[in-house]
Amino acid sequence: MPGVVDQWLNKPKTGRFVWHALTNAHSYGGECGLGIQYPYHACVGRDLWSPVKKWVRSCLTDIPNHYIRNDQVCVNKCVKIEYKNKTLIMPIMDETDYLKPYELDISEPAFKYLEMNPNAGWCTATVTYIRCEKLGN
Repeated sequence: MPGVVDQWLNKPKTGRFVWHALTNAHSYGGECGLGIQYPYHACVGRDLWSPVKKWVRSCLTDIPNHYIRNDQVCVNKCVKIEYKNKTLIMPIMDETDYLKPYELDISEPAFKYLEMNPNAGWCTATVTYIRCEKLGN
């Protein structure tokens, strides 16, 4: 069954990104709850998610009583950011309600890869939501 995110796939647009600090220097995957520590990941706005927030118990054993959001955004969806002659593809892991469709809140390591100035604030880039087949470390 197609999800809300599918209407946004493979449509590059001018967008922007900013970074967020990780809580206790790690992340368990946000709403997608993958339980795997990806140093590069992105949060997207509510428009890409189903309005029905369905939570299911994860089969992962990394966190006691680990629940994840059952949404198509969490199934092999990535974001490609093109900025200053650099390209970065990373998984979508979380929702940040206030973001517009082509605004991203990305992890600090991802931001530092794209932009050396940590005080740059919002950076304008080409943003494309894509399917990601395989994620590496």
